Amino acid sequence: MFSNLRVVVPDGATELERLRDRVEQLEQALGVDRSLTSRLRTAFGLEPGVAQVMGMLMKRDFVTHDALYVVLYAARPECDWPDARIVDTQISRPRRALRRHGITIRTQWGEGWSMSPADKARVHAVMDSGDAYVAAVATGTIASMRF
Repeated sequence: MFSNLRVVVPDGATELERLRDRVEQLEQALGVDRSLTSRLRTAFGLEPGVAQVMGMLMKRDFVTHDALYVVLYAARPECDWPDARIVDTQISRPRRALRRHGITIRTQWGEGWSMSPADKARVHAVMDSGDAYVAAVATGTIASMRF
């Protein structure tokens, strides 16, 4: 009786899922995915936008001024885009947070920024120790841990 009925799934449903997956892949490639930025926020006490800046520096050999601006602000309506010089201010915030750990962000004037592989390894070490710290606080074993 119902053998000729078919469930109709809107074409957009599978397309939407595919597009969401692609956005997630691109965010991971750029270094602005939530898995990385949330770890950076926890380890260094950063705001979300600053964690995205740091995530990009971690994932790429070099981050241009324009690329950073696009990642931070292109999703906004054009009338809400800040002056492009705001990126210079945005880079100063992770610099300050990293300086406490002996990590530096190098500037190539007029071009953009980079971090050395050694500094990236230090960031990972801080994130790993930060994760251990957060886990220890959550479980109440902080008193027995050495950092």
